[in-house]
Order: sequence, then C-alpha cells, then structure tokens
Amino acid sequence: MNNIVNISFNVWGTEDSAAELKREIGRFIDEQGAQGRMVTADKLAEAIRKWKDNPLVKSTIINYFK
Repeated sequence: MNNIVNISFNVWGTEDSAAELKREIGRFIDEQGAQGRMVTADKLAEAIRKWKDNPLVKSTIINYFK
C-alpha cells in the first residue's frame, strides 16, 4: 500500500533555487495526478534509472549539467 511520504535530498544551489526545484517537482506530481497518474517512489526511481541509462538522454543530461 502506498502512503504519502516526505523525502529530502541534497542538491547544489541557493535557497531560492531549491525552493523553485521543490515547487516544480510538486507541480509535476500534481499535474500527473490531475491526469490520473500516481507518481510513486518506485515508479519515479525506475524512471530516473531508465533516464540515466538511456544513451541519448544521458548525453543530453551530461551536456546540460556541464
């Protein structure tokens, strides 16, 4: 059974950019929910694993974060 849980993690940035990140993640989760999709920890973790293992996405991400 899934329960709503609060997670925290560290990222580089300012307090303002961290607040913006939190808002955008919340907005993403809310938008998915409004379309009938539940963003679960399991599914999000799997999506990130697939995202980082996809060569096309990985090359774009690496260039973006440089």
